[in-house]
Amino acid sequence: MGKCPKHITNELAEQLLNEEAVPVYDSDESTYPDCFYAVYRGVIYEAVPTQPGRSYHAYPWRGDPPGRKGLRRKVRRKLEEAAQRRGEMKELERWLTKYGGPGS
Repeated sequence: MGKCPKHITNELAEQLLNEEAVPVYDSDESTYPDCFYAVYRGVIYEAVPTQPGRSYHAYPWRGDPPGRKGLRRKVRRKLEEAAQRRGEMKELERWLTKYGGPGS
């Protein structure tokens, strides 16, 4: 879908993943998150496993490709709360309007 911008350092990516990202488990039996979502500067990032349970690769999330599911309500609400805390709500709203897909 996309690549992380160069201004997101490994340290920043780890901080977002460890401290702010919303974990998503596809099943109750999952021993590690199947993906994470985080918001930074109003952009939603999705992190998927590269080494399941150990390392993840993140990229800007988009909900507009055909057939792509939107964000779960609980995830979206937590991302909105994080954006609100950091004063990034307008940027997040612009991102969702442009890339959020149907119903955003």
